[in-house]
Amino acid sequence: MKFFIVLLLCCSSFSSRASPLPSEDVDCDHPEVFEAVDLALRKYNGDKADGNQFALYMVTDAQRTAGPGAQFFVKYQIRESTCAIGEGKAWQDCDYNASVEAETGECTAEVYIDKTQKISNVSQECKIIPAAGKVT
Repeated sequence: MKFFIVLLLCCSSFSSRASPLPSEDVDCDHPEVFEAVDLALRKYNGDKADGNQFALYMVTDAQRTAGPGAQFFVKYQIRESTCAIGEGKAWQDCDYNASVEAETGECTAEVYIDKTQKISNVSQECKIIPAAGKVT
């Protein structure tokens, strides 16, 4: 029993010394930030079952954590586009819906990209605001 207590204390002291990697602000128009937002937005649109795709409106905040691969924390705004889900178009090829008819939203995403291992992971949350002109 004492062995397990000692083992637990040792493990907790090692884990308490580990500190997260520092993050740094990145320009919102940096190509790597755009790549991270593109992955997040394609995932968001891919998870939708119907309606129109969303297109990027503006990146409002971006941070990057150095380490193996790149970890991005981004906030971005989206607008409903004229392209339907399942149409096969990329969101970059779509126009925005008229502002009174379009839903808008704000997303916060954590995107991991490791080009050497060819892996990526997206975790995000989007808050969608219904269009002002639509009647429910």
